[in-house]
Amino acid sequence: MEEPLTPREEDVLRLAAFGLTHREIAVRLGIRAKTVRNHLANLYDKLGIHGRAQAVLHAIRLGLIDPGSGGLPE
Repeated sequence: MEEPLTPREEDVLRLAAFGLTHREIAVRLGIRAKTVRNHLANLYDKLGIHGRAQAVLHAIRLGLIDPGSGGLPE
């Protein structure tokens, strides 16, 4: 069974799935870009994925984003 994502990892995954850069995610969440990279590395490991395209698919499967919503969460 997959290790569950932390709420912060879910936040990072959601924003990454919308195409935001590490820096843009960091600014939105009030953290450093290096921390964003660490969260992404951790969640990629937990989910057994290797990039943003796979991350987008997982975000959809986990219900973190709605592909029909058409926009970035506020």
